[in-house]
Amino acid sequence: MDQSQFPYTAYFKLYTPGGIQVSFGVGAEAQEDHLGRLVHYMERLTGLGFLPQMPGLEEGEKLEEVDAWVLGATSKGEPCIFLYAAAHQLQFRVATVYVEKLPELPFKVNGARHWDGDAAPTRDSAEKKGYLQTVPPFKVVMEPRGLTDDGKPTWRFARVHGAAAPSAVAPGVTPAVTPVTAPAAPPPAAPPSAADAEFAALTSASQERAARAAAAQPPRRDMAGMTGAAAKEFPAWCVGFSGTFPYYARGGRPDMAHILRTVASSKVGFDDVTPANIAQVCEKLTAYAERQAALGEAETGK
Repeated sequence: MDQSQFPYTAYFKLYTPGGIQVSFGVGAEAQEDHLGRLVHYMERLTGLGFLPQMPGLEEGEKLEEVDAWVLGATSKGEPCIFLYAAAHQLQFRVATVYVEKLPELPFKVNGARHWDGDAAPTRDSAEKKGYLQTVPPFKVVMEPRGLTDDGKPTWRFARVHGAAAPSAVAPGVTPAVTPVTAPAAPPPAAPPSAADAEFAALTSASQERAARAAAAQPPRRDMAGMTGAAAKEFPAWCVGFSGTFPYYARGGRPDMAHILRTVASSKVGFDDVTPANIAQVCEKLTAYAERQAALGEAETGK
């Protein structure tokens, strides 16, 4: 139905847990009726897992897709990586990744030629001179860092999109990046450089954080483990679900152990969450949570 025929109309866009943006419109003849419809519609969409922004992003952040990099150095002599856009018409680097975040990148940098210029090269210049390294495209999250003197926004690298945050590296995962200033197989007699020691400390710290995260994570007794794309989409969907049904939240975040036990129970009836059944899981889990909420309200009314 064409919503423009109504005197009171609201249009908005939300994201699915898989990152697809969808447009919605709500219209009504009377203002009060319109407000009630709008609130009900948005609450219903939130319960179904729709999100106000791209999954995995915080307010104000944006995504950039990159497919190439150049090894550089900061003014302090520390290694850094210049990232270049997958849209090859963009010549200037889109982000600089500094030493403390190099282990988060999904590629190894050993053996790359070191750009010794004062500023990052253009993509074409780096390619012609043999410094540009291409990789399969991946997305990075850029966070706002303020405005220029003429009011234009500036951005900086925050993290790889979809990767674990630095303070919560997935248990058992070792960062793919190895020290950038040392050869792949350093001679036994060569003393370790300061950069090597710094990277070793970074890796050790990441492993310690991973061990603490693993110890704090409640064991999953009811399900074998989410598979495929569901492993990313279902936790993202649970953010909106637990916001609508606080019974399934803990500390302001989804209580995944509780949610997964409910999914595996006879009330919902799924042994696991997979790409093939994730839509059914979300639908049945929402329906069950709504029944729980209704029963709670009925008991309170008594």
